[in-house]
Amino acid sequence: MTNGMKLIFGCMVFLLAAFVLSGCGEVSESPSDLNRLKILDLYPQDGEVGVPRNRSAIVVFNDSLNFASGAANINGSTFYLEDDGGSTVGGFTVEPSDLDKTATALITLPDPSPLKSGTTYYVVIEDTIKGKNTNPLGTQVRNEFTVQQ
Repeated sequence: MTNGMKLIFGCMVFLLAAFVLSGCGEVSESPSDLNRLKILDLYPQDGEVGVPRNRSAIVVFNDSLNFASGAANINGSTFYLEDDGGSTVGGFTVEPSDLDKTATALITLPDPSPLKSGTTYYVVIEDTIKGKNTNPLGTQVRNEFTVQQ
């Protein structure tokens, strides 16, 4: 092998080793995080302003849910609205949506809506909710929104 070939071969080995080792410092998810329930979409979005008073809150998950009582299931005590004082808004129902009756949930407000124009509210999803095939969400979600004037 000539000196030029040895140099090229050495450079290729170095680059290959650098490429392999470059992935070693990355943060990876633990197996329980990989199998964790995740929120794919949530309306109203955090910080949204001008949300209609009678609009349903909707959340889409990556797994099917149980619509039943209990901290691991989706219901009015694990998916709800709070006012800006931290009190739960009453009178709504939590139900599966027409879009997907297994992984999408709605907060349906009564008519007339208990939400007040110009007021800030929060969509809250508790960290204990788990899917039929996934571990619990793990982190409480609190999305702030303001109702249109």
